[in-house]
Amino acid sequence: MIKAEKKLAVVALGNKNAGKSNTWYKIFNQENIPTIRRLRQLHFNKKEYVHVFLLNGSMEERKREIDEELIDCDILLCSVQYNEKGKKTIEYLHKQGYQWLNPGCEDKQQYTDYLSIIQMINSYPNSTVKQCKAIKDDSDTKVRSDEIIQFIYEWARKEDIILS
Repeated sequence: MIKAEKKLAVVALGNKNAGKSNTWYKIFNQENIPTIRRLRQLHFNKKEYVHVFLLNGSMEERKREIDEELIDCDILLCSVQYNEKGKKTIEYLHKQGYQWLNPGCEDKQQYTDYLSIIQMINSYPNSTVKQCKAIKDDSDTKVRSDEIIQFIYEWARKEDIILS
C-alpha cells in the first residue's frame, strides 16, 4: 500500500446525538456504516479511490479511548463529541501527526465554542476548520459530504496515494 508523507483526520464534531454519523452515511452512500477495524475504500469515481479508516460513533458516546480503536492509516474519518473527552481525542490525534479538516457540526442549532476546540484546531499547522451552519435538511448534509470528498481527493492527489 502507498503511504502518504502526512496524515489527514476528517472530524465530524458535534453534541451527543447531533447526527455526526449522517456525514459518513452520505460519503459512503449507506444508511448505516459500522466501525470495523480495517481500512475501507472511499471511491471518488468509478476508477479512483483511497483507503480510509472510519471511526463512526464518537469515542465519547461509545465509552472507548481513541488509542484503543485507531489503526495505522493515512486518512481518518472520525466522529468526535463536543465535550472535554472529545477535546482530548483531538489532542491525541494531533500528537499522532494528523492534519485536520473539521467539517463542523450537524447540530440543529449553532452553539458557542465554550471548550475552545475550534481555536485549538486552528492553532495546529496545516489545519482547516470548516464550520457549518445548522443543518436544516438532508440536502445540507449532502453538500457537506460532497465538499469533504472533494477536499480528501485533492489532499490525496497531492500526497500521491490515489489508487485505481
